[in-house]
Amino acid sequence: MDKTTRNIFLVSLLGVGAVVWYIFNALTQRLVVYFDLIVRYDWIHVVENILPVVLGIFAAYLIYRIDRSRNYILEVIAEVKKVVWPPSKETKGATIVVIITVLISAVILALFDWISTIFINFILR
Repeated sequence: MDKTTRNIFLVSLLGVGAVVWYIFNALTQRLVVYFDLIVRYDWIHVVENILPVVLGIFAAYLIYRIDRSRNYILEVIAEVKKVVWPPSKETKGATIVVIITVLISAVILALFDWISTIFINFILR
């Protein structure tokens, strides 16, 4: 594994850990407030803050240790490295074409809407 692949893999693991931390942090905060655990237990803030961190680290560790998930991430990194990105001039040109196409489509749809509104009003009168 070269240095770039290793760095991307580590950033991916950090991302997984961060997502798991965020989800469980939000979940524990809501559970503490919902069940009013602050009043019952003084130590609940410790659990509320440490549990999501531990679960995030555990999720990243599991992905690192399970060969199937590690190989999947490494294969994805290898495939993304094969992608040939278009030059910026070509990307800008394609973006302009898309914007113009969307604007033309919007005008045509607005015209059809206006005509159908006139037609329906004519029928209903």
